[in-house]
Amino acid sequence: MTPALVLLALVPMPAPPATDNLTPRGHTTAEPAQIAAWVNAGTATLVDVRETDEWEDGHLLAATLVPLSELGEKANDPAWVADLKRRVPTDRPVYTHCKSGGRCVMAAEPLRELGYDVRPMKEGYVDLLSAGFERDEN
Repeated sequence: MTPALVLLALVPMPAPPATDNLTPRGHTTAEPAQIAAWVNAGTATLVDVRETDEWEDGHLLAATLVPLSELGEKANDPAWVADLKRRVPTDRPVYTHCKSGGRCVMAAEPLRELGYDVRPMKEGYVDLLSAGFERDEN
């Protein structure tokens, strides 16, 4: 019996643009469906900047929690920053979200100071669920 030859096509992963157009209020102009594709492909990261109690009430499966209050309190703590960089890579754009689009803009500057390419989303948690992001059921 001859072994089967399997050819794998190299399909490029979708990737976000190298730079992002931001609205006057500081939000990305990228659509949620496109951001979801980039996150699912591993070419972008999704960060939830809501507080822990909000996260525990429900969060997106693909998101990593970095509460805005914690970011403000611990951004100068080398151990905390090292842990953050283990959880949230700096080699790809980071799309931040919150409940309604305000806190994610406030989180942008401290994250940028830590070396992240931050792109705040106008859409809040409920909007992102409606746009097709999956809720973590655990």
